[in-house]
Amino acid sequence: MLHNSDIELLEIMTDSLDKYLKAAGRLSDDAFNELSKHYGLLWMELTSKKR
Repeated sequence: MLHNSDIELLEIMTDSLDKYLKAAGRLSDDAFNELSKHYGLLWMELTSKKR
């Protein structure tokens, strides 16, 4: 059972992920790949988690 605070946090996380994906989509492939190596994030992982 989700509490109101859980739902609120999930909404914030979804909003943040939407903004991140929008910003990441504007980066060049080389820049995104370099950042992905540094932070351990991969585009496919992020987009699949958003779905």
